[in-house]
Amino acid sequence: MNGKTLRAVTPRLLPLVVAAGTCVVSLVLLRPEAVQLPYLNDSAMHEEMVRVALAKIRAGHFPPDSWFPFLNLGSPQYLHYQSLGAMLTALLAWVIGVGRAFTFTTWFLIGCWPLCVYAAARIFGMRRGAAMAAAVLSPFLSSSTRIGYEQISYLWSGFGLWSQLWAMWTLPFAWAFSWRAVDERRFVVPAAIAVAATAAFHFETGYLAFAGVAMFVLVRPSQLWARAGRALLVAIGAVALDAWAIVPLIAQGRWAAINEFLQSGPNGVDANSYGARRVLLALVEGKVFDWHHLQLITPLFFVGLLLCVVTWRRSDGPGPVAGGAARALVLLFVSSLVLYFGRPTLGPLLDLLPGTKDLFLRRFVVGVQLSGLFLAGLAAAWLATRAIAGAKKTVAFGKRVAGRETEGRLGTVVGGFVVGCVALAAVVPAWSYIVGQADRDSGFVSDQAAASGSAEQLDGLIATIKSEGGGRTFAGHPSDWGAGFTVGEVPVYEYLASQDIDEVGFNLRTASLMSDPEAKFDEYDPADYTAFGIRWLILPLGMLAPVPANPVETSGYYALWEIPSNSYVQVVDTRGSIAANSGDLGMFAGTFLASLPSHNPVYPTVAYEGGRAAPGTLPAGAHPSGPAGRVLSERADLPDGTVVAKVSMERTAVVLLSASYDPGWQALVDGLPVATEMVAPAVVGVRVGLGVHTVRFVYRGFPDYPQLIVLGAAALVLLLLVGRRRITGSRSDIDDVELQPVEQRVIGDGTGVSGTSAE
Repeated sequence: MNGKTLRAVTPRLLPLVVAAGTCVVSLVLLRPEAVQLPYLNDSAMHEEMVRVALAKIRAGHFPPDSWFPFLNLGSPQYLHYQSLGAMLTALLAWVIGVGRAFTFTTWFLIGCWPLCVYAAARIFGMRRGAAMAAAVLSPFLSSSTRIGYEQISYLWSGFGLWSQLWAMWTLPFAWAFSWRAVDERRFVVPAAIAVAATAAFHFETGYLAFAGVAMFVLVRPSQLWARAGRALLVAIGAVALDAWAIVPLIAQGRWAAINEFLQSGPNGVDANSYGARRVLLALVEGKVFDWHHLQLITPLFFVGLLLCVVTWRRSDGPGPVAGGAARALVLLFVSSLVLYFGRPTLGPLLDLLPGTKDLFLRRFVVGVQLSGLFLAGLAAAWLATRAIAGAKKTVAFGKRVAGRETEGRLGTVVGGFVVGCVALAAVVPAWSYIVGQADRDSGFVSDQAAASGSAEQLDGLIATIKSEGGGRTFAGHPSDWGAGFTVGEVPVYEYLASQDIDEVGFNLRTASLMSDPEAKFDEYDPADYTAFGIRWLILPLGMLAPVPANPVETSGYYALWEIPSNSYVQVVDTRGSIAANSGDLGMFAGTFLASLPSHNPVYPTVAYEGGRAAPGTLPAGAHPSGPAGRVLSERADLPDGTVVAKVSMERTAVVLLSASYDPGWQALVDGLPVATEMVAPAVVGVRVGLGVHTVRFVYRGFPDYPQLIVLGAAALVLLLLVGRRRITGSRSDIDDVELQPVEQRVIGDGTGVSGTSAE
């Protein structure tokens, strides 16, 4: 390669090299994330989902139609919760193992996000310098909520927002491709795929992806109908591709619990966000972009926003940024910001959006951060260009030395040096914060790795549980001694998730109808252990069992106890009913469980979401004269969605399965199908008459997945045909500007993003 070629190539490759270098630094700093250890955050649940998904795929089953048995008395977790990331990782795990697959995806997706930002910015139309600046700034995002696109959201010592991490990669591309599709009729197929993937990876981020498609329609009012048609094509394509996730979610949505504890937090802020005043104040104070380090992104963001506002009324003529793209960036930011305001500001308007009662609205901070990052990159490139232009003018003596060409080169060198020094001075404090954060995380990981001896002790007790036929286990929960009962840094109730133990205590992690009632579990009430089907207790060595139980085994700091009379199935009487919905089951459960007797308990049935409750087996006012029956034998395989029990009934009563109620549960009594009913708090029951009977509970998932997958495949084929027609259509059907590469259509002084040549 000769010197002339090198000079021509370097400006094109240097920004990409810098973005890649940022990734390398991040990957080196985050290398402890590649260590395989039990997790102390929500990643414990996500890794468990990968293991279960892998088992289902190996057995030839589609995970979303399966029962996830291990948390909150089970649920159709892959239907109600975003599961695409878990299923894709399960395919990788088939080759390299679950532990390696999970840690690798976490480490890679966090560390290499700057490249994602760079690529998406370029597709959106941003110049290389602006895309590079956005990529370099991306690791420094830091908000006071710690649940946005900052690294701590995903680290071992953070919150473990693993599903959001997948969508963090697809949302930038969803916005970029959708902008090009709506503005130019290009990239319709990638746009639909990226929007669909974003929603499937993380439902809440999916709202931002679809919102972007809608916002781009408004960029050019004179082309409203044409742009609306293109946007509709992207949106309909994305919905069709996501039909396998969206249709079951809507059809079965009433059977998913709403986390009432987050809804009823201080002024509802946990789920409902913080309102316009608090959000705007946090934005100005740097708590959205630069919390706990020198404000770097925040001032650049405001400069970038001002640049785009200044060009708002311009067509795509000369200026710092093309007018259409400027409007697109501003609309992305404003729409994300308004959603982030949440219910305190928007109130009932939010009810116009589907499923908003289930949303944690504060999570929309990610849209604010991503759009703000693009604006900050734009500002950084614009300031750098202005600085270099100023340096060229300052170096006036170059004209007397070697003429105009040398003046330009020397001015560029001087300006570039000044810009580099300023940039270095600005990013060093931010990198110091990132290094410190990574060091703290590494320390936690090292401490956990050093606790391998304790893990082996607890593993011995877990092996005993499995060898004795399994069963549900209690080892504390976050609101009591369970928070301090640990294996290294990890609470035992979270460690059990890493071993696929069916447990009570790792609360509020699924959409199970028993999720809220589980939080009302009273560890000192024997009746609660029976109601929740808890057979095993793992307690700190020296602690007595809080209810009658038999000591089984001790190992190091841990002791195993058994309640041999408890199992997944019991026989109970029912009388009366309660009316409840997905948001208040926990409230009713607390009252019911507190009054439940240990002997001959009588359960009410549930009139759920306005439906009819099943009639009780006891008349009003009647009291049981003795046990309604007993379980003679039980064979449970909840991971496979089956439980078989042989029962002896003293009278007509209900055989109760301690699993979260879902319409997918079916029951057969002596081989004949019998309707199931919801019994308080929200478990599965079936009415059985006098005598000895065999009762079989079987979970059958949503039945129409094959048709929905075929629909998605057909939609993809149609989109590809539309895209092919777009490429091979007559020249008269294609705007001349659409044939030009992005780089040739950038207007202005090389600082902004591209747009078409006419409004």
